[in-house]
Amino acid sequence: MAEDCQHQLSVERAQRMPLAAELGALRIHGERRRALRTFRPDVTVEVQSADGAVLFQGLPRNLSARGVGFTSEHPFNDGSGSLWVTFLQPGVVRPIEALGRVAWRGPEATVGNVWGCELLDMSPGCREIFERVLADNA
Repeated sequence: MAEDCQHQLSVERAQRMPLAAELGALRIHGERRRALRTFRPDVTVEVQSADGAVLFQGLPRNLSARGVGFTSEHPFNDGSGSLWVTFLQPGVVRPIEALGRVAWRGPEATVGNVWGCELLDMSPGCREIFERVLADNA
């Protein structure tokens, strides 16, 4: 009984942290994000268009379980097409690959084009590795 209560308390605390972060983002930025975003200086990403053209390669602006934000010098005009997204992290042997699409875009005068890429599909193995990478506070 005590172990069950302790486990439930641990679960409640774990759920509270992302909700507190979301509430903080709502108060600061005035927006409600569907997934907590994080910056990971040890994770690089490559985004390719359906025809194989590299649209971005380097450190993303942010990562979340639902997508990735990045800034590119190259414009991407076809927002309806699929994207191939590959994540790499030192120490993770297998690249994490996903199918994505442009979810939003916006100009940023000083650095180029800002994109948000929604992750649409990922193999269960890649999803498991990706969630461990996001949970790790590098």
